Amino acid sequence: MLTKFKRPLGLFGLAMWLAMPACAQDPSAADAKATKADEKKAEKAKTPKELLEDLGKALVINPTSQSPDAIKDAFKGAVEKITVLSDELITNPKATKEQKDEAYEYQIHVYSQAANMGLPGYAKKLAELAATLTKEQPKSHVAVLSSFIAIRTLYADPYGLSPEALPAIEKFVKDFPEQAEAVMLLNDVGYAAEMTGKLGVAKKAYELIDQKFADSPISAMIPGILRRLNLPGHQMKLKGETLAGKPFDISSLKGKVVLVDFWATWCPPCLAEIPNMRAAYEKYHNQGFEIVGVSLDDDRSALEEFVETEELPWPQVYYSKGQKTLDTHPVAAMYGVSAIPRMFLIDKKGNVVDIAIHGDELAEKIPALLREKTAKATEEEKRK
Repeated sequence: MLTKFKRPLGLFGLAMWLAMPACAQDPSAADAKATKADEKKAEKAKTPKELLEDLGKALVINPTSQSPDAIKDAFKGAVEKITVLSDELITNPKATKEQKDEAYEYQIHVYSQAANMGLPGYAKKLAELAATLTKEQPKSHVAVLSSFIAIRTLYADPYGLSPEALPAIEKFVKDFPEQAEAVMLLNDVGYAAEMTGKLGVAKKAYELIDQKFADSPISAMIPGILRRLNLPGHQMKLKGETLAGKPFDISSLKGKVVLVDFWATWCPPCLAEIPNMRAAYEKYHNQGFEIVGVSLDDDRSALEEFVETEELPWPQVYYSKGQKTLDTHPVAAMYGVSAIPRMFLIDKKGNVVDIAIHGDELAEKIPALLREKTAKATEEEKRK
């Protein structure tokens, strides 16, 4: 089970509730009175329960205006206040273990949120807190949580986690060998590494899942994922029947540059790729470029209607059996395709050259592949 925080979670972790004043105001007499009352109350040492109440109140920030700078300043002040209050609670001799852990949770999440907002020093604070908790409380949930959040914060990447996160994740696996969070981290860094062409990092991440977490839900897909990661430089297997009822074997397209597109009509991102694919097909088809769709639609009639309405000129390989899920589709399962769209680009020799290409990259990569000569063409030129 994943560690869950007891307080509301916001965009980056702990929610910081933003009060929305009608306009900026100077402190009123009532505010000044309240401040004095608070100061008088503070003279008496607060109980752990009171500190937790104060921590909850500190989540609400009151910027002097709604400008980004004012909100950021108010947020910074709230983070500093939460840091002081949580430190006080952690060192309070009357606080229970549960109360101290809750204080650590406040720190973990606000440090992460502050780091994501660009406040200096908080990424380092978070890393140091994770290291301390891992050393002093190695089996605790706050040690797991802080290390997990620290990795996600320090190595955030548009695709998940930066490939540079792998060493930190390997340490996480070593420190917390039975935690499900490790599988999440390894899967995220594996995906990001594949999307950015760092296939060695991706393989290592997925191999660790296979070796250390054989009982995880994703483990059944690892052989297919590794098979996909090993495709570059090798030929893929794709045989079946097209919607037109004709037998298809991708080996028949040797000598052509081929794009294999795993997609479905119910997948909006897949449909968004079609204009790029159509443009590439229209521009390069006469020069030897082909597209092969591998539909994951369960509803054959919906696929046929879409292909006809959109006038897609390339063939669609369709399997009447095994269309229910990505796990049971014969080709998707073979190559560990767990999300679509997924495209493979194949050169004239029949070797896969890219397993994570997007439609907007086709115009850049296809011309160079079309210029490559096959061994057969080279031999024929020698004979002339």
